[in-house]
Amino acid sequence: MARHKGSRHDVKGRSTAALADARFREMLGPPKDQPWAWTSQEMLESRAYTRLSRAAMLCLNRLKLEHIAHGGRQNGALIVTYEQFIEYGVARNGIASAIRELEEAGFVQVMVRGGRSFGTHNVPSQYRLTWLPDFNGNAPTHDWRRQQKEFPDTLKRGHATP
Repeated sequence: MARHKGSRHDVKGRSTAALADARFREMLGPPKDQPWAWTSQEMLESRAYTRLSRAAMLCLNRLKLEHIAHGGRQNGALIVTYEQFIEYGVARNGIASAIRELEEAGFVQVMVRGGRSFGTHNVPSQYRLTWLPDFNGNAPTHDWRRQQKEFPDTLKRGHATP
């Protein structure tokens, strides 16, 4: 019987969760030469995540990039301007609704609601990714899980279950 070299096997030949050697553990771990942010399988398979619009996905990914840029230490004070969302590919007229969608789905919390910048007046919005700890060391709230329980078949934006 051929066995995969990457994992250990029990007496019946079934693969176990344990990896066979350190080389495989290292290859499957986070990249050592660049920053990264994790996302769980549970979250990626959630109804809340799979129902996100393209604009919401782009906004979420841009917020994750901002989180990574600060070494994971600014969650809850992440600042991404409208111009940065636009540079990332989000249409200007879709940004506000995409952020609302992310809030309703439970992936993002707007900590400070900013306003339009003009002259010396500049109050940017600040965001928190709910599945990651914040900059004060508070545990993740995983608000998207609550949305799963409250809206098992639909999200507030009106997508029906197929």
